[in-house]
Amino acid sequence: MFPNQDNTSQPAPSNEGSAPVNASSTEIKQPTLFAGKYKTAEDLEKGYQETSKYVRDLSAKVKDYEGKIPKAPENYAFDFSQDQDLKDINLAEDAQVQKMLPVFKELGISQEQANKLVSEFIKSSFVPAPTLDDFKKALGADAEVKMGRLQIFNGNLPEKDQAIFKQLAENPQNVEFLYRYLLPKEDASIPSSPSNNVISGKSSAQMYDEAYAYREHKEKQSVFGYEEKEEFTRLMNLASARKIQEEKK
Repeated sequence: MFPNQDNTSQPAPSNEGSAPVNASSTEIKQPTLFAGKYKTAEDLEKGYQETSKYVRDLSAKVKDYEGKIPKAPENYAFDFSQDQDLKDINLAEDAQVQKMLPVFKELGISQEQANKLVSEFIKSSFVPAPTLDDFKKALGADAEVKMGRLQIFNGNLPEKDQAIFKQLAENPQNVEFLYRYLLPKEDASIPSSPSNNVISGKSSAQMYDEAYAYREHKEKQSVFGYEEKEEFTRLMNLASARKIQEEKK
Protein backbone atom coordinates (compact mmCIF):
# COMPACT_ATOMS: atom_id res chain seq x y z
CA MET A 1 0.00 0.00 0.00
CA PHE A 2 2.63 2.44 0.95
CA PRO A 3 5.92 2.68 -0.84
CA ASN A 4 8.83 1.41 1.08
CA GLN A 5 10.84 4.16 2.67
CA ASP A 6 14.49 3.90 3.37
CA ASN A 7 14.81 4.92 6.99
CA THR A 8 18.17 6.49 7.00
CA SER A 9 17.43 9.36 9.48
CA GLN A 10 19.51 9.68 12.69
CA PRO A 11 18.01 10.01 16.10
CA ALA A 12 18.02 13.52 17.66
CA PRO A 13 21.05 14.22 19.83
CA SER A 14 20.46 13.89 23.53
CA ASN A 15 21.76 16.27 26.19
CA GLU A 16 21.66 13.62 28.73
CA GLY A 17 24.95 13.12 30.47
CA SER A 18 26.55 16.54 29.38
CA ALA A 19 27.69 18.94 32.15
CA PRO A 20 26.33 22.55 32.14
CA VAL A 21 28.90 25.45 31.57
CA ASN A 22 29.53 27.55 34.74
CA ALA A 23 30.54 31.19 33.88
CA SER A 24 32.05 31.84 37.30
CA SER A 25 34.58 29.09 36.77
CA THR A 26 36.25 31.20 34.06
CA GLU A 27 36.98 34.23 36.35
CA ILE A 28 40.58 34.80 37.67
CA LYS A 29 40.71 34.94 41.43
CA GLN A 30 42.34 38.24 42.66
CA PRO A 31 44.92 38.09 45.48
CA THR A 32 43.99 39.47 48.88
CA LEU A 33 45.56 42.95 49.60
CA PHE A 34 46.52 44.30 53.02
CA ALA A 35 44.89 47.66 53.81
CA GLY A 36 43.58 47.64 50.27
CA LYS A 37 46.98 48.33 48.65
CA TYR A 38 49.78 46.15 50.06
CA LYS A 39 50.42 42.65 48.70
CA THR A 40 52.29 41.38 51.72
CA ALA A 41 52.41 42.02 55.43
CA GLU A 42 56.01 43.20 55.01
CA ASP A 43 54.85 45.87 52.51
CA LEU A 44 52.13 46.94 54.94
CA GLU A 45 54.64 47.35 57.79
CA LYS A 46 57.02 49.32 55.55
CA GLY A 47 54.20 51.61 54.46
CA TYR A 48 53.16 52.16 58.05
CA GLN A 49 56.70 53.13 59.04
CA GLU A 50 57.01 55.59 56.14
CA THR A 51 53.67 57.18 56.99
CA SER A 52 54.62 57.49 60.66
CA LYS A 53 57.91 59.19 59.74
CA TYR A 54 56.10 61.65 57.46
CA VAL A 55 53.63 62.54 60.23
CA ARG A 56 56.45 63.06 62.75
CA ASP A 57 58.40 65.31 60.34
CA LEU A 58 55.30 67.31 59.51
CA SER A 59 54.45 67.77 63.20
CA ALA A 60 57.99 68.99 63.91
CA LYS A 61 57.79 71.53 61.08
CA VAL A 62 54.42 72.81 62.30
CA LYS A 63 55.73 73.16 65.85
CA ASP A 64 58.83 75.00 64.64
CA TYR A 65 56.69 77.33 62.52
CA GLU A 66 54.35 78.07 65.41
CA GLY A 67 57.36 79.00 67.54
CA LYS A 68 58.40 81.58 64.96
CA ILE A 69 55.00 83.25 64.72
CA PRO A 70 55.13 86.61 66.60
CA LYS A 71 52.87 86.72 69.63
CA ALA A 72 51.59 89.70 71.55
CA PRO A 73 52.91 89.91 75.13
CA GLU A 74 50.59 90.12 78.10
CA ASN A 75 51.68 93.75 78.61
CA TYR A 76 53.86 95.89 76.36
CA ALA A 77 57.01 97.30 77.99
CA PHE A 78 59.15 99.79 76.09
CA ASP A 79 62.78 100.49 76.92
CA PHE A 80 64.40 103.19 74.78
CA SER A 81 67.13 104.04 77.29
CA GLN A 82 69.80 103.32 74.68
CA ASP A 83 68.19 105.58 72.07
CA GLN A 84 69.47 109.14 72.42
CA ASP A 85 66.36 110.55 70.74
CA LEU A 86 63.84 108.67 72.86
CA LYS A 87 65.49 108.03 76.22
CA ASP A 88 63.85 111.02 77.93
CA ILE A 89 60.33 110.36 76.65
CA ASN A 90 57.79 108.99 79.11
CA LEU A 91 55.58 106.73 77.01
CA ALA A 92 53.27 106.06 79.96
CA GLU A 93 52.09 109.66 79.66
CA ASP A 94 51.85 109.68 75.87
CA ALA A 95 48.12 109.45 75.13
CA GLN A 96 48.58 108.53 71.46
CA VAL A 97 50.91 105.64 72.23
CA GLN A 98 48.58 104.34 74.94
CA LYS A 99 45.71 104.30 72.44
CA MET A 100 47.82 102.15 70.11
CA LEU A 101 48.46 99.35 72.62
CA PRO A 102 44.97 97.72 72.53
CA VAL A 103 45.17 97.68 68.74
CA PHE A 104 48.63 96.08 68.89
CA LYS A 105 47.21 93.44 71.21
CA GLU A 106 44.24 92.73 68.95
CA LEU A 107 46.49 92.32 65.89
CA GLY A 108 48.90 90.04 67.75
CA ILE A 109 51.86 92.40 67.33
CA SER A 110 54.96 91.24 69.18
CA GLN A 111 57.03 93.36 71.55
CA GLU A 112 59.80 93.70 68.97
CA GLN A 113 57.36 94.83 66.29
CA ALA A 114 55.72 97.26 68.72
CA ASN A 115 59.14 98.73 69.58
CA LYS A 116 59.79 99.53 65.93
CA LEU A 117 56.31 100.97 65.33
CA VAL A 118 56.35 103.21 68.41
CA SER A 119 59.93 104.35 67.77
CA GLU A 120 59.18 105.37 64.19
CA PHE A 121 55.92 107.03 65.20
CA ILE A 122 57.55 109.19 67.88
CA LYS A 123 60.53 110.13 65.71
CA SER A 124 58.25 111.09 62.84
CA SER A 125 56.45 113.52 65.15
CA PHE A 126 59.65 115.31 66.10
CA VAL A 127 59.92 118.86 64.78
CA PRO A 128 63.56 119.93 65.06
CA ALA A 129 64.09 123.35 66.57
CA PRO A 130 65.15 125.85 63.90
CA THR A 131 68.78 126.86 64.05
CA LEU A 132 70.23 130.35 63.80
CA ASP A 133 71.00 129.69 60.15
CA ASP A 134 67.35 128.77 59.59
CA PHE A 135 66.28 132.11 61.07
CA LYS A 136 68.82 134.07 59.01
CA LYS A 137 67.82 132.29 55.80
CA ALA A 138 64.10 132.84 56.35
CA LEU A 139 64.29 136.40 57.64
CA GLY A 140 66.86 137.67 55.17
CA ALA A 141 69.60 140.25 55.67
CA ASP A 142 67.72 141.96 58.53
CA ALA A 143 67.33 138.74 60.53
CA GLU A 144 69.43 139.92 63.45
CA VAL A 145 67.70 143.31 63.55
CA LYS A 146 64.27 141.70 63.60
CA MET A 147 65.15 139.19 66.29
CA GLY A 148 66.95 141.82 68.35
CA ARG A 149 64.04 144.24 68.31
CA LEU A 150 61.63 141.52 69.26
CA GLN A 151 63.93 140.63 72.15
CA ILE A 152 63.75 144.23 73.35
CA PHE A 153 59.99 144.30 72.88
CA ASN A 154 59.60 141.09 74.86
CA GLY A 155 61.84 142.38 77.64
CA ASN A 156 59.39 145.21 78.24
CA LEU A 157 56.35 142.96 78.51
CA PRO A 158 54.92 141.84 81.87
CA GLU A 159 56.72 138.74 83.08
CA LYS A 160 53.64 136.53 82.70
CA ASP A 161 53.43 137.48 79.00
CA GLN A 162 57.11 137.01 78.19
CA ALA A 163 56.90 133.20 78.17
CA ILE A 164 53.93 133.34 75.77
CA PHE A 165 55.75 135.74 73.50
CA LYS A 166 58.83 133.48 73.42
CA GLN A 167 56.68 130.53 72.36
CA LEU A 168 55.18 132.62 69.57
CA ALA A 169 58.66 133.52 68.32
CA GLU A 170 60.02 129.98 68.19
CA ASN A 171 60.15 129.78 64.39
CA PRO A 172 61.19 132.20 61.62
CA GLN A 173 57.69 132.52 60.16
CA ASN A 174 56.26 133.75 63.46
CA VAL A 175 59.17 136.13 63.99
CA GLU A 176 58.54 137.69 60.59
CA PHE A 177 54.83 138.02 61.36
CA LEU A 178 55.41 139.56 64.79
CA TYR A 179 57.99 141.96 63.45
CA ARG A 180 55.76 143.19 60.61
CA TYR A 181 52.66 143.71 62.74
CA LEU A 182 54.10 144.63 66.13
CA LEU A 183 57.23 146.54 65.19
CA PRO A 184 57.00 148.80 62.16
CA LYS A 185 60.49 149.67 61.01
CA GLU A 186 60.29 153.33 62.00
CA ASP A 187 58.37 152.77 65.24
CA ALA A 188 59.88 155.34 67.61
CA SER A 189 58.28 153.65 70.60
CA ILE A 190 60.79 150.82 70.56
CA PRO A 191 62.89 151.28 73.67
CA SER A 192 66.62 150.93 73.44
CA SER A 193 69.04 149.88 76.11
CA PRO A 194 70.87 152.65 77.92
CA SER A 195 73.82 153.85 75.92
CA ASN A 196 76.21 153.26 78.79
CA ASN A 197 75.46 149.52 78.55
CA VAL A 198 76.50 149.30 74.92
CA ILE A 199 80.03 147.98 74.58
CA SER A 200 81.94 150.63 72.69
CA GLY A 201 84.16 149.68 69.80
CA LYS A 202 82.07 146.65 68.69
CA SER A 203 79.64 146.53 65.84
CA SER A 204 76.13 145.14 66.21
CA ALA A 205 77.17 142.14 64.10
CA GLN A 206 79.98 141.34 66.53
CA MET A 207 77.65 141.72 69.49
CA TYR A 208 75.04 139.43 67.93
CA ASP A 209 77.72 136.83 67.29
CA GLU A 210 78.82 137.04 70.92
CA ALA A 211 75.26 136.62 72.13
CA TYR A 212 74.67 133.51 69.99
CA ALA A 213 78.07 132.11 70.91
CA TYR A 214 77.14 132.52 74.59
CA ARG A 215 73.85 130.66 74.12
CA GLU A 216 75.40 127.83 72.13
CA HIS A 217 78.16 127.42 74.72
CA LYS A 218 75.67 127.20 77.59
CA GLU A 219 73.38 124.82 75.70
CA LYS A 220 76.29 122.47 75.02
CA GLN A 221 77.01 122.47 78.75
CA SER A 222 73.31 121.78 79.43
CA VAL A 223 73.15 124.76 81.79
CA PHE A 224 70.91 127.06 79.76
CA GLY A 225 68.53 127.85 82.59
CA TYR A 226 66.62 130.96 83.63
CA GLU A 227 69.68 133.06 84.46
CA GLU A 228 71.45 132.08 81.25
CA LYS A 229 68.37 132.95 79.20
CA GLU A 230 68.17 136.34 80.89
CA GLU A 231 71.82 137.01 80.12
CA PHE A 232 71.31 135.97 76.50
CA THR A 233 68.35 138.35 76.29
CA ARG A 234 70.47 141.15 77.75
CA LEU A 235 73.22 140.58 75.19
CA MET A 236 70.67 140.52 72.36
CA ASN A 237 69.14 143.74 73.63
CA LEU A 238 72.54 145.43 73.66
CA ALA A 239 73.29 144.24 70.15
CA SER A 240 69.89 145.45 68.95
CA ALA A 241 70.43 148.82 70.59
CA ARG A 242 73.76 149.11 68.80
CA LYS A 243 72.05 148.18 65.51
CA ILE A 244 69.45 150.91 66.01
CA GLN A 245 72.22 153.43 66.68
CA GLU A 246 74.03 152.36 63.53
CA GLU A 247 70.87 152.79 61.43
CA LYS A 248 70.31 156.29 62.77
CA LYS A 249 73.76 157.48 61.73
